Amino acid sequence: WHGCSVFGSRFIKQGTPAAIYNVGSENSLFIAVPKSVAYVASKHAVLGLSESLRDDLPDFIHVGTIFPGYVDTPLTGNASGGMNADEFASIVKKQIKAGEHLIVSHGYNMVHVEKRHEEIKQAYSTYAPRYDGDDEYDVRKLIADHKLSRKENS
Repeated sequence: WHGCSVFGSRFIKQGTPAAIYNVGSENSLFIAVPKSVAYVASKHAVLGLSESLRDDLPDFIHVGTIFPGYVDTPLTGNASGGMNADEFASIVKKQIKAGEHLIVSHGYNMVHVEKRHEEIKQAYSTYAPRYDGDDEYDVRKLIADHKLSRKENS
């Protein structure tokens, strides 16, 4: 957060196109490493931080999140079976150059991502299904309406 805050402020003052890329992991999207509660929670937080900054910062500051999977680097103890670091860098570089904000690498992760999304969709379908006018409780709409109301009353 501190680095994003410092550089985000500088980029705003600078007023020219800039980018911030935070490094999460596949654990930002699903639990890839069992029995790693603090690590998984921190990686979920990286995604939340990036998405919040993406909404809050001016449009000329691009914010993205990199989601590496298991990559063979000295940091991972030269992970046996992990993706080669050069292959990973090549995949990531293309996405950054294309201006993507969700930078992915390990295709099989879609199996886990889709499973999680299906579970979320099932929960909503069962316990909070869509209906006409269901935006009455949309938090973004409520906040915007509240701000507009406060502005009109001042």
